[in-house]
Amino acid sequence: MKRDRVPWAWLVMLMLAAAAASRAERLPVRRYTATQGLPGGPVNRIFCDSKGFVWFCTGEGVARFDGYAFTTFGAEDGLPSSVVLDVLETRDGSYWLATGAGLCRLAPSGEVSV
Repeated sequence: MKRDRVPWAWLVMLMLAAAAASRAERLPVRRYTATQGLPGGPVNRIFCDSKGFVWFCTGEGVARFDGYAFTTFGAEDGLPSSVVLDVLETRDGSYWLATGAGLCRLAPSGEVSV
């Protein structure tokens, strides 16, 4: 008799899972472009730091998104290259950026040092 109960138990579990999945909430999806302040070019990396900022490494600089607006850093701000490939957060709150022309350090104050 135990063998007869197993398929029914699986069927009930499957029906409960389908009911839960059908009531899943759809979260809003937003699209950000240069119009909203994201630098142009391909996005090479997306990184979320310990403070909750989202960083976008692009072909025309790096952008920090706070949930409302972008703060961008590019060659005009002292980066050795506008192409940013990766970002790494350090314990002291500064960031190391891997650019097309080498590494640079971005201090929490926004100052760039090569």
